[in-house]
Amino acid sequence: MQNERQAMRSEEQIVVFQLGHESYGVDISLVQEIKTMAPITRMPECPDYVDGVLNFRGQVTPVVNMRARFGMQRAEPTKDTRIIVVGSRSQPVGLLVDSVSEVLRLPAELVAPPPPLLCEGRESAVRGIARVGEERLIILLELSEVLKSVGELLPAAA
Repeated sequence: MQNERQAMRSEEQIVVFQLGHESYGVDISLVQEIKTMAPITRMPECPDYVDGVLNFRGQVTPVVNMRARFGMQRAEPTKDTRIIVVGSRSQPVGLLVDSVSEVLRLPAELVAPPPPLLCEGRESAVRGIARVGEERLIILLELSEVLKSVGELLPAAA
């Protein structure tokens, strides 16, 4: 039993999604649901990376276009486009992504802290970089930082 607990602490489970050719990961404990593309109602006076709101289980839920949030060119939705609903039950937020590829268990030894240059003097939206296989890197996100300006208070990943 104690060995199982140690093994659980030495790995984490993430949902991996794509934006362009890059892979990103978020802690699975923050994910409520992964939805196919749904109608989004545009809202005035929102940050440019907030596409609008959608009805998620009876709640008006903001949708953050992750491409726009990271300064990438927006893309037309495809059959692979997904909305990852994250956050607390009282205030979910939708993350619009190009696709969701997998759920991974990452051993702690595969995760490195972000290079100091990325977060020098400020909080970073990148909490780590996972090295998977010979050449694959997955950027692990700190959602509380990514969504800070949306006003979402997500719990920090454990």
